[in-house]
Parts: sequence; C-alpha cells; structure tokens
Amino acid sequence: MVGVGLSLMRLLYTVTHLEARLVEENGETHVHLSGVGTFLAIPRIAKALDEVKPDCPVHIHCVQLRYIDHACIEVIEGWTERREQSGQTVHVSMDKLHTRYRTRVSEPVT
Repeated sequence: MVGVGLSLMRLLYTVTHLEARLVEENGETHVHLSGVGTFLAIPRIAKALDEVKPDCPVHIHCVQLRYIDHACIEVIEGWTERREQSGQTVHVSMDKLHTRYRTRVSEPVT
C-alpha cells in the first residue's frame, strides 16, 4: 500500500508540476516555462513574471511545456498586454501557447 501511495504521489507531482526559470542575459530576460501548466501553476507563473525587471526586453519560451490550460494562458496574455501598454517589449508566441492548449499532452507542438 505504501508503494501504491508513493506512486500516486509521484504521478500527481508529474502531471501538475510546472517549472518557471528566469535567465538574464545581454540585458534581456528569458522566462523558460516547462512541464504542465494547469490552474495550480498560476501562482508560480505570476511569481516568475513579477520577478522580471522593468524596462528590459522579455522573451517567454514555452517550447518545453507539455500542456497549458486556458487560465495560465490568460495570466501570460494579461501580463504581456500590461507590459506592452507601458511601452516595453515582450516576445512570446501566443499561437504556440494556444496550439499547446488544443493539442494532447502526448503530441509534440512544432
């Protein structure tokens, strides 16, 4: 029973974990999102985006996302719109995010 319980906990972690990593390089900030972005990951995404320094170009990389739900996409879209309205530059492929949302987890997005 302990093994089954631990296996279930590991599975739950795998299907709900999102990593948001910030890398600053050459005056730009790169936000790398990987894993599974469900509504449970909204605080992690928001925290990463809030840590981005103002007045520097931002690149949001979503290639390593296995899945992202609509709530997470809305957080990213809202943050991007606010940043762009203040005259700052954000590079993110919203088309790829929406494609990842519509595509099964097991299928790659190109």
